[in-house]
Amino acid sequence: MECLVILDFTASWCHACTQLMPHLSEIEDRYANVCVRKVDVDVFDTLADMFQVTALPTIVFIKNKQIKKTVVGFNIQEVYATLQKHM
Repeated sequence: MECLVILDFTASWCHACTQLMPHLSEIEDRYANVCVRKVDVDVFDTLADMFQVTALPTIVFIKNKQIKKTVVGFNIQEVYATLQKHM
């Protein structure tokens, strides 16, 4: 089974990103086939540009090497809905 990859584009100065962090940690702990990877936009700015990140937090869901959905902002309901749809 292909892993659902969640890219969490974040920054140390982003308050909403800090609030989202425990939710993403819980998701990764709960689901064996979900891989959450944090991407600090201040360190990996080229990667953030590749994924057209213009606001934080930005969460990108990838499965089977395809972007399934991008969630911008602190919208935990949409994160969970997207997770359930693509598991």
